[in-house]
Amino acid sequence: MMLPMVWVVIGGIIALMLPEKRPRQLALAVALGAVLGLIPKDNILAGFLVLLIFLLRVNLGVGIMTAGLFTWVGVFLEPYAEKLGSFLLHRPFLQSQANSFFELPLVAWTSLNNTIVLGEFLFGLFLFWPIYKVFFMIFKAFLPAGDDSQTVSTPSEGIKHAE
Repeated sequence: MMLPMVWVVIGGIIALMLPEKRPRQLALAVALGAVLGLIPKDNILAGFLVLLIFLLRVNLGVGIMTAGLFTWVGVFLEPYAEKLGSFLLHRPFLQSQANSFFELPLVAWTSLNNTIVLGEFLFGLFLFWPIYKVFFMIFKAFLPAGDDSQTVSTPSEGIKHAE
């Protein structure tokens, strides 16, 4: 009785992973998932990153699984993120700009005035490009050749003319 349900769940997970399988799409999903996983999830910044993963043409399953994995990495980076965020937020030359920045609409909901959120978001931004490049090379090496081709067909190619 439980076995068919397990197969439905596994099939759904596989279906999520199959549509976007080009190396660039997979690598971008990993990089966005890493940034999402590092930051705490109780702010509009995390909501924006989730929306970005859903709106961009990236592999949704890989992005969500990477976010789950990097959530655990973020727990171990929290002490370092707190030190980085505290260092930046307590700089006198940045405090006046930060105060005016946090008075803008919706910016307060990003929680970037929290030392841990700011530190982990900066870690995510610093790691975004290296993670993308490393995983792009990995996916390009292991996926079959031709999966990253950018073939574009014109609408007239699919139309057969009656003669």
